[in-house]
Amino acid sequence: MNSIKTFGTFAVAALLSQLTAQNKQPNIIILTADDLGWNDISSEIATLGNGSKNHQTPNIDKLASESMVFTNAYTQQNSAPTRAALLTGQYANRTHVYNVWGLDRYATKDQPGIKQSEAKIIPAAQEKESIKPGTVTFAKLLREAGYETYVFGKVHGFKMNEAEDNGFTHDFGCGKTIKDTNAEKSNYYAFRTEEGKWIFDNPKFNKFAEPYTEEYIRKNLLPVANGNNPLQMAGTRKHFTDAIADVVIDEIANAPADKPFCMWVAFHAIHSAIVSREDLYEKYRNRTNMDSRHENFKYAALTEQLDQTVGRILAALDDPNGDGDKSDSKRENTVVVFMSDNGGVSGGNHSNAPLRESKGTLYEGGIRVPMMVRYPALIKSASITKEPVHVIDYLPTFLDIAGIEYTHKEHVLDGESLYPILSGEKDQLKRELLFWHFPGYMDIRGIPASVINKRIGDQRYKYRYCYEYNTHELYNLTDDMGETTNLLENPDTRSLKIANAMLRDLNKWMKETKPLPMFYVDGGKQVELPKRIK
Repeated sequence: MNSIKTFGTFAVAALLSQLTAQNKQPNIIILTADDLGWNDISSEIATLGNGSKNHQTPNIDKLASESMVFTNAYTQQNSAPTRAALLTGQYANRTHVYNVWGLDRYATKDQPGIKQSEAKIIPAAQEKESIKPGTVTFAKLLREAGYETYVFGKVHGFKMNEAEDNGFTHDFGCGKTIKDTNAEKSNYYAFRTEEGKWIFDNPKFNKFAEPYTEEYIRKNLLPVANGNNPLQMAGTRKHFTDAIADVVIDEIANAPADKPFCMWVAFHAIHSAIVSREDLYEKYRNRTNMDSRHENFKYAALTEQLDQTVGRILAALDDPNGDGDKSDSKRENTVVVFMSDNGGVSGGNHSNAPLRESKGTLYEGGIRVPMMVRYPALIKSASITKEPVHVIDYLPTFLDIAGIEYTHKEHVLDGESLYPILSGEKDQLKRELLFWHFPGYMDIRGIPASVINKRIGDQRYKYRYCYEYNTHELYNLTDDMGETTNLLENPDTRSLKIANAMLRDLNKWMKETKPLPMFYVDGGKQVELPKRIK
């Protein structure tokens, strides 16, 4: 995909030229939550009125009111493949990063799901859960164009020690769990060594690992308090989510004045094991009856802690050196993207309803996420689009916003730039299709399947084929976002026609992208999509 020049409209090109001349290339901050479900935030506009009645996320909600909100934003089904897609602008069929750990994650013992002895298919041989060294990434392309590039927090999709190879000039990759000789010492909280030093997983965070002080709390946590009392945390261990904010804010304040920056802030929150601060636990212990979908007070507490951290980072853009004088604000010339890496984890007392299923599946609850983009110099506040977008679209979008032409023809981009949508020039993208392919097993959630999402007229349809059971599903997402009615159970002529057309599109895409092969256990024949539905 080429730069904004290829869109062929003088108005958009002129606007980009004007923005670049006035403000130089914009800064970019990508805020990636981990396992935050589409309905886990309280924003009404970002969830089409389906936001949580229990979780309170005022900072994310405010960001939504200042942004363009994407109500149909998609990712891969879990962490590593989503991050690989974000980095490369490519589907998993090209990166070969399909799943965390591997594709042979069969159900074990009493766990529900398909056990290896029951599986009909030998899964694809995914070699690793990270992109290949030397792969083109958005960070490399921005770095080549003069950006300072940063990654913070959860590195997944590429290896922890390969940040520089993947384009990041500043590596703050870090785990949330502190280990010593493979034994877990602390999860989310700082750990005190035998020498009395407070540490996190990465030494670059250790300057912020000391226990909470009243001075720290009054400066950093009280301004974002929302019915919680952070002063009670004085003298207790520092939470890693707060430390991420400390590091990011420090880097914003010290970023070179003569260069734009791109910061990918990859939170661990709200990934399990779910651990938050005690002051937020105290707030939510008595709110468990607010929303039957979200009764877990620990989940709610960590969700709001994530929200408060987002608020702190956004405040740092308004006042980078924290002196109260906003004349040095970076807000107007910074693109802020907020998203989750996949759908929420269901089970117990958490649900993604009205969306179906959860993280790890190719149903809407697993791949549809909250997303919003703020860029005051370009984007109209509180604007909403229902146009389906995907994490593969980020790379070409960043290039267009920065005025960078894409020239790496050997690296095929599956994504399409969102610039025409963000600028208000268009309300639809050129493409009509989005795809997913999962060639293996992941406990009860992941099963060999392929999915296509297609615009047909003014309706959006989703077709899913399950290889394990040779089953076909078709849903009208426009009328049935919860995927409650499979139109192929008792199909009429029109439903069959739509499904067969989508199956042809899916076959064409599979042929073009060359996924890693699967084979049947019985006979060893390679697994393929059917050609038509009878």
